[in-house]
Amino acid sequence: MDWFYKDGKKFKVFLLIILSAILLFGCGSESASTQNENEQLEEIKRVKTTHVEERVLGEPITIRADIHPFESVQAVAEMSGRIVSLSHKVGDALSKGQPVISLDAQDIDLQVKRADVNIERLELQLQKAITDQNLAISTLQGQINTLKNQLDVANKDLERRQELYNHRAIPLVELEAAENQVERLKLEMDILEEQLLVAQKTDAIDLLHIQIKETEITYEEANRQLQRTIIESPISGIISELPVQSGETVSAGQPVFTVEQHNSLLVKAVITEKDLPIVYENRQLTLMVPVLNKEVEAKVSYISPSASANQNGFLVEFIIDNQDRMVKPGMNAQLLLSDELAGATLIVPVGAILQDNGDKYVFVIEGNTAKKQIIVTGREMRDVVEVIDGLAIGDQIVNVGQNLLNDGDTVQVVE
Repeated sequence: MDWFYKDGKKFKVFLLIILSAILLFGCGSESASTQNENEQLEEIKRVKTTHVEERVLGEPITIRADIHPFESVQAVAEMSGRIVSLSHKVGDALSKGQPVISLDAQDIDLQVKRADVNIERLELQLQKAITDQNLAISTLQGQINTLKNQLDVANKDLERRQELYNHRAIPLVELEAAENQVERLKLEMDILEEQLLVAQKTDAIDLLHIQIKETEITYEEANRQLQRTIIESPISGIISELPVQSGETVSAGQPVFTVEQHNSLLVKAVITEKDLPIVYENRQLTLMVPVLNKEVEAKVSYISPSASANQNGFLVEFIIDNQDRMVKPGMNAQLLLSDELAGATLIVPVGAILQDNGDKYVFVIEGNTAKKQIIVTGREMRDVVEVIDGLAIGDQIVNVGQNLLNDGDTVQVVE
């Protein structure tokens, strides 16, 4: 080592190497430290927060409502056929039973006429058969009556000749002639009576009755098919859909137009259990239609007996009078409720609430961490929303920057 210290040049080179190594190591450490600090800064998200408050919502409450037709019915083709006539268009007003569509009815009309002619022919045959039968019966009965008279005379003649023969007043041949006459008349009587029984039978007439009934059924079926070629409006209302056109062939069971009743409209809304005491059947409430800047009276017609799990509330239906048809189904509407039972309730800003697959949630600050919290909301008034479940008074929630957060993110609250 003495040579190292004695050789000043070598000593200076060695010292320069040591200093360079120290400088490089220091710069590398400082760079790594700076990178770690930057990464930590990048992981921390800056947000603004507010606190859950308790407030008395004594002002009118606005609840979103949906407007539907009071009644909507599809007209369906009952048979297949080609459309030969369309007498109305979308938007036309109809009365119940008013014809709208006509299908080709030529073949069916011929079937109706053919069945009608067959009925007439069979009825004529029946009338002739009845007339012929009555005539035959009448003739045979007359012949039988005549024969009975002849038989009575023959029997009396036989008795007289038998008496004469017993006294040997006439020969045997005359007695036998009288006996043969009686036997011949009896035989003729038997034949006529059998013919009368045959004539009184109604088999042919019964068959004609059956044929007439069968033909009448054929006529009714064809006539019913003929009636089905005219498609009428099932209710009174407005044509809202008409997806077919003249010349088109439709199938049995195919919807051909829709009629909606707009003179009255059905309004649906979901309310919370807190509103149930002031919403009851037959009560008149106010409905606001913003696009028309118009308020209309809405009468409560139905309240769901149980809360809907999907909608977090009770379904309520209202009926509004709409004779002028200014309000249209599908328009946005707001149900206005006066908070007659005003009481303190938890509220949060509207903008603080996010949604995921139908669930509403906010981010609650715990220490320096943002936690996703599912909530159940109620009434909405201007810029605040009522919270029914999921939060407590004083909870710190994010109201600026929440859209960039994930559950469990580290945050820095700024003013």
